[in-house]
Amino acid sequence: MSNASNNPTRGALLLVEDEVSVAEALSWALQGAGRVCYRASAVDDAISILEEHHDVTSVLLDRGLVVGALAETVVRIRHAASPVTIIGMSGRHCRDEFVEAGVDDFIAKPLTVKQLLRCVDAHRPGAA
Repeated sequence: MSNASNNPTRGALLLVEDEVSVAEALSWALQGAGRVCYRASAVDDAISILEEHHDVTSVLLDRGLVVGALAETVVRIRHAASPVTIIGMSGRHCRDEFVEAGVDDFIAKPLTVKQLLRCVDAHRPGAA
């Protein structure tokens, strides 16, 4: 689930993705890039991980698994872990939906790990 030997100053990532092959590939690549990465395949699981692991600073949220209102999911995530950066991910054209729901950023799929890390790092405290 995570790689404890990674750099804790960057903060851990929580990947909320329901497609197993995508989640495995992304988490493997993120860990290979030196990041701690937890995985959840449902929003309720993500909330539990956030309540247990206070090192999570960024949530990578796939739109496909959010049931119901996206804004309510964003509120639940922020309530479970504050402060936290939420980055929406989707293969659909739903950037505006994510922005209206209050996420910090959006990245379209397909994506590369380099793009994802650039987006995450742009929201770290002190990032230019």
